[in-house]
Amino acid sequence: MSKFLRFIYRLFFKNRIARLAIFLTLSVFGVKWATENLLGKKKTLFVKTILAISPSDINTFTIRQRDEELTFTRGGTDWLAVKNDVTVKIPEDSITAFLNLFGKMEAVALKKMPEVDANVGDSGSIEKSLMTVDLALNNNATRSFSIFYKLKDSLTNEILSFVKLPNERLLHGVKGDLIQFFNKDFTDFRDKTLLDFSIKNVSKIEMRSRLDTVTFYAKDTNWVYSDSRFVVLQEVFKNHVKSLEILRGSFFFDKSRDFVDAKNVENQCVIHIKNDSTILTAYRLEKGFVLHSTHNNDAFFKVDSVNNIFPMPNIFVCLKPMRRR
Repeated sequence: MSKFLRFIYRLFFKNRIARLAIFLTLSVFGVKWATENLLGKKKTLFVKTILAISPSDINTFTIRQRDEELTFTRGGTDWLAVKNDVTVKIPEDSITAFLNLFGKMEAVALKKMPEVDANVGDSGSIEKSLMTVDLALNNNATRSFSIFYKLKDSLTNEILSFVKLPNERLLHGVKGDLIQFFNKDFTDFRDKTLLDFSIKNVSKIEMRSRLDTVTFYAKDTNWVYSDSRFVVLQEVFKNHVKSLEILRGSFFFDKSRDFVDAKNVENQCVIHIKNDSTILTAYRLEKGFVLHSTHNNDAFFKVDSVNNIFPMPNIFVCLKPMRRR
């Protein structure tokens, strides 16, 4: 036997301390490897599909949280959002995000539901979910899940949202912040636009009030007034029109439409573009006003004042100077 092999034999098989040191060293490296390659990649150890629905199979879905419901329903080729009997068409990219999630929802972690005294019920129970999503399919089948809470994974720093399926005592950890994803305000899907035009395309603007109607005409790069005795203060008028080019409302008015009557019209602004026109109307209420535009027929907006939108037309003109003889 060579001297090297005899040395190895004496070191590993005759020396107990050396054997212990080697064992400990291998144990440390083994734990480290397992942590990095198994625990650090635990998402690959458990993946379970908990929801897989073809977008074409979904007819409606409803998000329920607290005492509020927001329903999305298929209307032909479009999707509509419905709340409190108000219906609006929603953008395609918004609905696509929902359908993609329903198409494949995977759990990468599991937690047991805590045992709860039956006498406690839902009042203050740690079992109570933050929101529930119910889906109705074309074949009359239903699917649902409830979202309880979210936390950050200590190993991957990913946000996991824990959801529960019906008749299960397990919480499924799904990647992503589903609470934020489903926490949608109905107004997020509504068009707030009242006016959207460019002054360079406008041929005529009518300003109507209870007393009179005055008209401004575009002529080349300037504006002229319907009464030839006056000239238009170009800078003042152009600045006002530019302030209306992109006009959006803030507070939707979804109450009764009984106020929509000619007798309640306080002001109107009619903007003519080629062969088309947009009418912006202010209706008077007992307190405040409601704005409506033919650009967005389904929306009404409550405002306290309309003075900035419908100022007195005389601020835009002045008398022509007298000609000297």
